[in-house]
Amino acid sequence: MSCKLIFPAFTAQFLSSAPTAHLDEGSVDVERSLSAEGLVDVQSPLSSATIPDLVEELSDNQSFLSSAPTAHLDEGSVDVERSLPAEGLVDAQSFIRRFLGIPDAFVHPVSKTGSAQYVEAVKSLQVKKNQPVSSSDPEFPYRETLWIHEPGWHYGPWDTLDPVTLKEYKNSIETMMAASCCTPSINNNGSQNLKLEDRISGARIMAPLGETLTKSTSIHAKNGSMHALGWHTTVGEKNKDIVYYTVKSSSNRIVEKFSGLLPGLEQVQDSYSQGLSSLLPSAHHKMMNEAIRLDSPSFACLHLFYDTADPSGGICNMNFPNSLTITRSNFSNFSHRDSDATDIAYGWWWAAQLLDQNDWVLDDEVDHDLIEGGEFLIADFHTGVQFAKCKGLVEIFWRGEVDEHCTLQSSSPSHVTRFGTSIQITAKGVRAVERWKKAGGSQDRVTTAQERIDNAVLRLQKRKRAT
Repeated sequence: MSCKLIFPAFTAQFLSSAPTAHLDEGSVDVERSLSAEGLVDVQSPLSSATIPDLVEELSDNQSFLSSAPTAHLDEGSVDVERSLPAEGLVDAQSFIRRFLGIPDAFVHPVSKTGSAQYVEAVKSLQVKKNQPVSSSDPEFPYRETLWIHEPGWHYGPWDTLDPVTLKEYKNSIETMMAASCCTPSINNNGSQNLKLEDRISGARIMAPLGETLTKSTSIHAKNGSMHALGWHTTVGEKNKDIVYYTVKSSSNRIVEKFSGLLPGLEQVQDSYSQGLSSLLPSAHHKMMNEAIRLDSPSFACLHLFYDTADPSGGICNMNFPNSLTITRSNFSNFSHRDSDATDIAYGWWWAAQLLDQNDWVLDDEVDHDLIEGGEFLIADFHTGVQFAKCKGLVEIFWRGEVDEHCTLQSSSPSHVTRFGTSIQITAKGVRAVERWKKAGGSQDRVTTAQERIDNAVLRLQKRKRAT
């Protein structure tokens, strides 16, 4: 089965049953639709015009709302009921049930009070340990974290999905799992590289309490693997402005596999668009508007074009987030903020089984409970998604550029992994597009997915001749 859920600074859903509602301080948090602070503020462009009026009848200086699950954190405590009168919780649940026509709702009052100390504790611990943190570490502020796992209303168990949606979602997941096997692991992602006295996405790393940072040594801990599809700025490729992520050139089978999955990326794009528009309509609307405004080429777009006679024209036939990242194999990273062109990030998480050395498959017997740890933590809100208690597909929306977040360490059987993904409009990708346009938009300054394939084939042929 699968389920959805929502959080203060992010939204998560488990395709399963009952919704989870969460109350954010002075903000309207529409579960499966809103996040906290600015995103769900009544004045925010992401808020719904009809929600404040509806909520006003129920809230008393605290606006709250949620439609499927929303997770939020309480003031430094897991005692989520102490910050809101009992009648407020009852009113919130009653409202959500009536508004959505759902029998069950979970309400979690949250506050950002004490977030600075919490973030400092997490970041100090990761520096002290020289690696991403683990929720099982005795020094991790486990009791100060609100762990969310309740399923929220969205589609229901896998077997209750309509046949068309079920097929589309599973096809999209299979495409992404295949992509993780035929693309190289990304080794220069900032969230997996911790440098003393450096900044990660604009946030200074905190030294362990009572200690002073005296050198700028790289504390480099690799946990799991990250892969990507889409468009990014060139790295060491001469006379290029914007390029598609590359393919492994380890074997003809791998290259053929990559070539074969490319036509399926448009389905992946459609699945993510459908998922976010259902989870958080206002965020989806903003994301699509930003993609058009920034002329962001979709990760599913395989060709770019530019008409110098019409410089205001688009460069692709699909504007969407330019980056799709895929993680697996007990991936974890340091608490960080992203360097994106927008504050919208959205992703899917699911468990899968290893079929052979290069193939992962969905299996009804394999779920998140087989994997220990790996929680998705939003440090600014002391809140985390406890995947081990979730079922099936988990969808999360969060403000990657705004809030401190990370994936905690995990361990799993050798034949099982948890996949994690995200779609984002990256700042570097946007700058690459701008640079390419200013240079005249020549196709010679672009490396497409097909050119990646052609280059990989040439390398394999050269390698074969050399032997």
